[in-house]
Amino acid sequence: MADTNRSFIAIDIQDHIKRDISKVQAGLKSYGFDIKWVRPEAMHLTLIFLGEIPASSTGVIREQMTHAAKGVRPFSIFVKGVGAFPDARRPRVVITDIDGEKNELKGLKNSLDGHLEILGFPIESRPFKGHLTLGRVIKKIDGRQFEHAIKGYSEFSTHPFEVSRMILFKSDLKPSGPIYSEMASIDFFRH
Repeated sequence: MADTNRSFIAIDIQDHIKRDISKVQAGLKSYGFDIKWVRPEAMHLTLIFLGEIPASSTGVIREQMTHAAKGVRPFSIFVKGVGAFPDARRPRVVITDIDGEKNELKGLKNSLDGHLEILGFPIESRPFKGHLTLGRVIKKIDGRQFEHAIKGYSEFSTHPFEVSRMILFKSDLKPSGPIYSEMASIDFFRH
């Protein structure tokens, strides 16, 4: 079998933002929900999950990332609120939303999709919703209790932070959780 890497392209989240989010996680943990929480150091904003790719394709993916980033300037976003997929009554994934310059984020995502489609990567059929995953529900939890728990975080918001690059990550799945390694990154041009 060829040498492959489980890979995705994402925006890294600054450490002080991760610390703010970990406080929200700690508050939600106190409810005792059966949730596997994402380690703060592993938090990122996924733009596209590539799956298992040949290790040799890193260069061509980086090249398409470079094309996708042409004309993209650094932009500002922030983390806001707490919710769930598919919804708070039937939570499977606990998330926090992204706000701020969402049009710039969406434009980057669309450009990236278009350039990677050239390489044969399928475009996600669902509309892009920028979010950070806080945890994944292990066993079904009471939706009313979960709604009550997240209500206390409806006003949660971090300070804005600058997005100035995107990263191609490799994901090594371990029993303790995934380990992410940077394979390539593209900086956005400042005009």
